[in-house]
Amino acid sequence: MTTVRRAADAPRLVTGTDLPPAGHFIDGAFAEASTERVIDVVDPCRENVIARIPEGTSQDVDRAVAAAVRARARWARLVPKERSELLHAVADRLAEHTEPLSRLESANTGKPLAVSRDDVAMTVDLRCARPPPWPPVTTPRTTCRSSCGNRSV
Repeated sequence: MTTVRRAADAPRLVTGTDLPPAGHFIDGAFAEASTERVIDVVDPCRENVIARIPEGTSQDVDRAVAAAVRARARWARLVPKERSELLHAVADRLAEHTEPLSRLESANTGKPLAVSRDDVAMTVDLRCARPPPWPPVTTPRTTCRSSCGNRSV
């Protein structure tokens, strides 16, 4: 087995300002964990801790599931066009933060930064990788602004 390490003098991929607030993301906001226990996230190439995240408990899961159940009714009332607009807005936010997300992914997994950049770009581009709707839509179509060639989606 080959061990790959980042050069000791290589710049850090992730700093504290790249990380979200500590806590679990529940019901649209970061929430305190129900325990003080944390899990160290270790960069496998440098073997240093890049973040400490709260350990989830069954109470945290229950809060998240309850929030998801409440959100389900709102989501179900949205027409497909509204759902599509929300998902495109998420993809746009991912695209806006490609570089810090790529660095975080690389530090978290040990992947080369170029591979992580491709992974994030592909995540954003998945919105363009679906077949056209059937039957054809009669509403105006939006243009994909990512690297997929500006196809209509």
